[in-house]
Amino acid sequence: DPSDNSSGYHSLWKYTYNSGDGTGSGGTWENRSANLPSVQNAYLTTDHAGGYNMMVKVFPSNENIVFVGGTNLFRSDDGFASSTRITQIGGYNPGFTAPRTYRYPNNHPDHHDVVFDPTNTSAMVNANDGGIYKTLSCLSNEVVWEDLNNGYIASQFYTVAVDPGRVNDVVV
Repeated sequence: DPSDNSSGYHSLWKYTYNSGDGTGSGGTWENRSANLPSVQNAYLTTDHAGGYNMMVKVFPSNENIVFVGGTNLFRSDDGFASSTRITQIGGYNPGFTAPRTYRYPNNHPDHHDVVFDPTNTSAMVNANDGGIYKTLSCLSNEVVWEDLNNGYIASQFYTVAVDPGRVNDVVV
């Protein structure tokens, strides 16, 4: 149910500019949500964990190649116009057989961003809960990742709270 955010619903829409300032008939929206990978299998889902891990990026030279990240990282070759041209390229390993192989090789679940190399757009860096990973071929059928975590300590904030009741506290 799209109106119930507690169910984990997420959506994906494509906007097409037609004319003028893009409002009204100057632009069209197409709902492509139904083509996102299913939430029926935890290892093949786009689950965004209540918005914690959620990203969308369009390949720089082809608007039809779209990357969507949640617990897993997916690439669509038709902008999610269909559910048949989607490849999982990171996160959980869809073919795992033992506890040690639950992760996609040299990658980690919970994706927060991808960045394309400006001089070689096939090279892409992925930031996720496991740190930073790089591939030289983000368009391959089976993406090979290199772990760039070399002994540094990384942390991330999940939430921040402010006590609005403190007397004389200046909150900017």
